[in-house]
Amino acid sequence: MCEYMKTKIAIYGSCISRDLFNSHFVPDYKEFFEVAADVQRTTMISLMQNPMEIDKNLIDMLPHNTKNNVSKKFIVEDLNKIFLKNLIEKDIDYLIIDNYFEFLFGILYFDNNIITNNFWDLPKTQFYKIMPNKFSLKIYENFEEYFCIWSRYCDLFFQFLTLYCPDISVILIQARENDQVMKSDGTSYIYSDFTKTMSKANPLLEKLDSYIINNFNVSVLKFDYDNTYCDENHIWGFAPMHFCKNYHNSLSNKLRNIISEDKLMNKSSNNYKMVFDEESFKRDLNRTNFETRVLLKNIKKSNIASSLKIYNLARIDIKNYGSNENKIRLIEEILPSSSISFPDWFKSDEGEGMIIESENGSIDIKFECINDGSLKIFLRGQNILDKNLVRFPVYIDFINLKVNGEQIFKESKLVWHDRPYVFEKEVKNSEIVDVHVEWLPFNKFSVFKRG
Repeated sequence: MCEYMKTKIAIYGSCISRDLFNSHFVPDYKEFFEVAADVQRTTMISLMQNPMEIDKNLIDMLPHNTKNNVSKKFIVEDLNKIFLKNLIEKDIDYLIIDNYFEFLFGILYFDNNIITNNFWDLPKTQFYKIMPNKFSLKIYENFEEYFCIWSRYCDLFFQFLTLYCPDISVILIQARENDQVMKSDGTSYIYSDFTKTMSKANPLLEKLDSYIINNFNVSVLKFDYDNTYCDENHIWGFAPMHFCKNYHNSLSNKLRNIISEDKLMNKSSNNYKMVFDEESFKRDLNRTNFETRVLLKNIKKSNIASSLKIYNLARIDIKNYGSNENKIRLIEEILPSSSISFPDWFKSDEGEGMIIESENGSIDIKFECINDGSLKIFLRGQNILDKNLVRFPVYIDFINLKVNGEQIFKESKLVWHDRPYVFEKEVKNSEIVDVHVEWLPFNKFSVFKRG
């Protein structure tokens, strides 16, 4: 491989990845690689937020020494997102990633800001002490909520790569903890404290890695449990992810082989399976940022049970239009809904209607139309307002509508509050109408309608 030019590497992850490019562990790595960009002690969710500028004096750590200066650098880079700019500008060949800090740290939410919950470094700073109403979310405490947020930002990160760094190839390192320990005399043993922590960490890391592997075109460096040992005398300390040097050398050789094979095959990076333009990327990022903050506010209020509700809470408006005598009389609600109401604001000179809100995923309902009229059924998402009181799109994917047994559609009809799907039919006085509706949250199979 020495006959080739050095491969330019960017690193996003923990010491498990970064130490492959450290002469203490892999003495000859500089013959093959140039580390052009790296970021540590950050999370994907934080990385995809807008840059945050603060007074750097607020993140000073005393005493001023090498360790504290490095810790300060990690915090600054988590806030300023310089890593994304470097990915665009540094002509990177390969991006090496691992998910360990996603598991370990999670995120910190305060004053409508989201950053990495770097509990190693942040508590030493004045910045942390003056944060208003801070709240941390960790994947091992609230998996469903965290994974919901993380997966959306992971999608956005790979969209970012496709748009702005299409020539970068991604290699995922399966970061795992282990409980096998190698002693200095060459013997080994199982350390029970590490067994406990790895039983919590590794299944969650597996879920994060699997999402990336199943959705994006990445190469994978698998974790070798049998031949990986923790080092009692590791320079970073004794820990379930600080391994003996043979781990780093073995992984480095596997990395070189992947890159050599890619070059021989003239492999294209093509990180994402779909094509995105800049306009749709920015729209998706803005929507995700808003909806994430709504979710975090709900979780912070200990409203965990309903924190994901808006993403699956369909709204169905039904009204018999004609005169002020036109009404709807509920006969039968076959499947229970969250609520059925006849609000005053839905009454007018044209008639009276009812509002159904349900998170069940489907509903069957039967009603009688009072007086001849025009029946309209509106399939919507929830009425969500941003801080400027502007309605924000929260999408619901309606997939089935039947009226009186007639199949109106059985396909994806993606809607939000201001862009509903509308069904209309003429009805007679005392006519009975049966309605069946099914829906899903917005998902990767949904047909996205622009505009």
